[in-house]
Formats: sequence, structure tokens, C-alpha cells
Amino acid sequence: MNRAQRGHDPLDTPENDWRRRVVAVARDALDTLRNAGTIGDDAYRRVEGELDWLELSSLPAEERT
Repeated sequence: MNRAQRGHDPLDTPENDWRRRVVAVARDALDTLRNAGTIGDDAYRRVEGELDWLELSSLPAEERT
């Protein structure tokens, strides 16, 4: 039986928890690059959007509201 069949959220996994932690670190690094002037607003927003999607796809159902 898989997680969903046992009544668990299939997205609430250790791998997705790890992804959420990596996204948080990546956001900090992205802010550092922007604040240092290494990247501009367009690059910042493009990467930020990708991080948003990665984060949303790894959230358990109860946190996706």
C-alpha cells in the first residue's frame, strides 16, 4: 500500500521536506546576490518564480491553502 492508500498525504515525504529546506537556503542566496548587485531584478524574479513553483510542489496539502 502506498502513502495515499494509507491515508497519508503523498507529498508529505522526507524528500519534499528536504526540498523545502533547500528552497529556503536558495532564497537566502538569491537575496544576497540581488543585494550585492550581482543580479538584476529580471533575473531575481525569474529565479524566484522557479523557487516558488518548487516550493509549492513540495508542500503537504494542509499547507497549500
